[in-house]
Amino acid sequence: MERWRGAPGQMTIREYRPSDAPALQRIAEASGFPYEAPDSPLVEACLVVEVDGQVVAATAAKRIIELYLWKGEGLSPAATHHVIHALHQAMSVKLRNLGYNSANIFLAPSICERFGRRLERSFGWVRNWASWAKEF
Repeated sequence: MERWRGAPGQMTIREYRPSDAPALQRIAEASGFPYEAPDSPLVEACLVVEVDGQVVAATAAKRIIELYLWKGEGLSPAATHHVIHALHQAMSVKLRNLGYNSANIFLAPSICERFGRRLERSFGWVRNWASWAKEF
């Protein structure tokens, strides 16, 4: 058990247990964020914080898919659209077969607005939350 100065009571950080799911669901509902209990096989790790035996917080590390696109020069706009559509369909099937139900694309600021609109209009993507990264 670890205790930090300013912590309200005895604070413990431990591994997630399935019995923590109801407490985490209540926390998620109260926050307004649609988080699910971390019982997915895509969750690599989950740590729970207990204060005086009560679950008060948790963090989970979930595998996500980040898609990249390599496209050579010389394709017309129509051919480019066709190629991206074909890749989009084939990759969706492949990822579903691997157990994933979503993917992310992080666009460079220089192409974000224009290509982002194309992703939304032509391929059904939706703009997601802002992203930050941390290297370990």
